Amino acid sequence: MDSLSWFRVPSVIIDTMFLMFRYIGVLSEESTRMYRAQESRCGHSRSVGYFKRLANYGNIAGSLLLRAFDRSVKVGNAMASRAYTGKYTLFTYEKKKLPKWDALAGSLIVIASISVVLIDAFII
Repeated sequence: MDSLSWFRVPSVIIDTMFLMFRYIGVLSEESTRMYRAQESRCGHSRSVGYFKRLANYGNIAGSLLLRAFDRSVKVGNAMASRAYTGKYTLFTYEKKKLPKWDALAGSLIVIASISVVLIDAFII
C-alpha cells in the first residue's frame, strides 16, 4: 500500500483498499461458518439435488451480502463517530526517496526473472 502512495494513487482509493483487505478475512470466516451450519443441517449431502445445492449456495451468498452491508453501515457509523469525514487520509504515509541500492536490486531481480523465462522458452 505504501508503494501505491509512492505512485501517487489517491488516498481515498488506498484507504478503501486497506479496509477491503481488513474485511476479506472476516467475510471468509463468516462464509465458512455459514456453510458449515448449512452442512450440519444436511444442506450439502449427496441426497440433496443439484438445484437445491445451488439454491443453498445462493442463500449463503445472499446472506453474506446482507451481513456485509450491515457491517459496512456499522463501521461507517463508528468511523463517523470518531470524526472521520473522508477529507483527510485515514492512514498517513511518509514519502521517502527510493534508495539507489533498492532501485538497482529491483532492476536486477526483474532482469534475472525475465532472463530465466526467456532461457526456459528457448531451451524447450
